[in-house]
Amino acid sequence: MKKLLLMAAGAALLFTACKKANIEPEQPASDDLKVYIVDTVRLNRLNLDGTGSKTIISQAIGNYRSTYIADVSANSPVTKIAYWLRKGNAGAYTSEIHLAAADGSNDKVIKSVTANDFIPGIIKIGNNGLIYFTYTSGTSFVSQFYSIKEDGSAETKVSPSSFTGIKDISADGKLIATVYTSGGKTNLVCMDLSGDGGFGSIKYSENSIAGMLSARIMPDGKKMIGVYTDGTALKCRVVDLVAKTASDVTISTNIPSSIYNFSLSVAPDNDKILLVASGSSVSTTTYIYSISAGKIVQQFSNVNKEVYQGYIF
Repeated sequence: MKKLLLMAAGAALLFTACKKANIEPEQPASDDLKVYIVDTVRLNRLNLDGTGSKTIISQAIGNYRSTYIADVSANSPVTKIAYWLRKGNAGAYTSEIHLAAADGSNDKVIKSVTANDFIPGIIKIGNNGLIYFTYTSGTSFVSQFYSIKEDGSAETKVSPSSFTGIKDISADGKLIATVYTSGGKTNLVCMDLSGDGGFGSIKYSENSIAGMLSARIMPDGKKMIGVYTDGTALKCRVVDLVAKTASDVTISTNIPSSIYNFSLSVAPDNDKILLVASGSSVSTTTYIYSISAGKIVQQFSNVNKEVYQGYIF
């Protein structure tokens, strides 16, 4: 009887542990994170210190260097990668959504649009079997927001509303981060699409933020990060979407005028921020900032000057 009771207690403990694990999945440890950088048509995977570069995606550059990777997303832990690709030459552009394995193998096109005025925007692998994506048309800054299944079927317009300047989408498709200019003011806004038939309500909004460039939503949906320049300083605005408060952190105090493009990404550990600072024909720099540590934890120069986007998955 005593042995049976011990076995039952052990089984109960095992069941409880499994149940808890299902409710609260662990986030990837920082040691498991990798940096992914885009240099026009290639996606390279690196260690957090910039070493061990390996090309996992490579596309033909085109006759006029007009092919480029517009955005990249991965699930967590990384087993698959999705990316927007615009390819072709003037007058014959095609935009494609690709889905590949983590090592770049089994690369498949799940959506293709041939139209010169179709401009790919954001892409996000959802936590629900969907891939979310945006695009704009012509000179319009209004983003169209859709979802599609990973097999390329069931393309659906997510919201009946149109939003200007979508910069990120949460993994459940319920939150979007936007940065746009209206009335001479730059606005940083997080919209919640979970109610109101998908039309959306404002979860957080700030205006008059000079130099605001882009924004990302942390995977747990509790923070939104904006990146902006303040004179020669590069800063991030850390927005607490629960408390509705915000604070600033400085990434660099001396950004030269030759650097003018800043790519922002956030890690699945809900702590690290990655920034790639690039310009024209100059070396680019990758910064990794830890919110919990309150400092830059990694910084390295990218050997290839074509690097203009970075991600941390």
